Amino acid sequence: MLDRRSILGSMAALAVSSGRAGAAPDGSRSPLDSKLPRTPQEHLTAIVRLVASLDEVDVPWWYRGIVYAQQENKAPLPIFKMEGVETYWFRHGGDGSYWVSARTLSFLRDAKTDEMIYEFDNPFTGDVNEVKPNMFGGNDVEHYTADGITSPAVSSVPKTGPLAFDWNTVGPHVFLLKDRASLDMPQPFLEAQSPSAPLGAFLDPSIRSLPSYFSSTWISPYPEWMNMGEIPGHTIWHSTGGKLSSIGELPTEYLNRARADYPDSLSARPE
Repeated sequence: MLDRRSILGSMAALAVSSGRAGAAPDGSRSPLDSKLPRTPQEHLTAIVRLVASLDEVDVPWWYRGIVYAQQENKAPLPIFKMEGVETYWFRHGGDGSYWVSARTLSFLRDAKTDEMIYEFDNPFTGDVNEVKPNMFGGNDVEHYTADGITSPAVSSVPKTGPLAFDWNTVGPHVFLLKDRASLDMPQPFLEAQSPSAPLGAFLDPSIRSLPSYFSSTWISPYPEWMNMGEIPGHTIWHSTGGKLSSIGELPTEYLNRARADYPDSLSARPE
């Protein structure tokens, strides 16, 4: 059960304004540079701490966002809101790498009232669609190594060569820009994401799972359940969220529905 995934972020302006991590105002190198990841293995350890944990445990992320329909020569139309959780489990590969299992469950909400919706009055077709939650994930869907990140489950654009990220700092925060894509039909996608963490925690190697946040955007065709046929256009899913210490921190309404109807989506522990 693997489709994929949420989300393209317009963070380039922020990245330019803040500059490369550790850059001094006059363009000279800052003492901070020596404390940020430099080797492929340091980049690997940092991204695992940022996204999940160096320990083999469930790491849930909660997010809220809005979904737009985009058609040529028309203004983007907000069609619904979303709320979800994406949970990761990083399994040690024994060779310094990590195998990533993940589960995602998103519920949709009315764009105006914010009520959870089970039916959608489709403004493009005039039909009433049965709304289906976004559910996907699986065991070992990605492989994180010092040589790059690959996904054996989908035709993702691989990260080849020594692993390296463009870490940036702004004030008391560290962040990066990363993306991934798949050409798999029937729902190809492009996702770009900007995860961040407090700089002080990031520089403390004793913290095995960073208190992280993210902003992310996903561009893809319309969901199949909308039955859009040959109607042109695509969707833009934008969301923001953060890492939780456990699913018990999820909002009550969301957690009650997930536990009642989709309990298997609340843990990414490999089966």
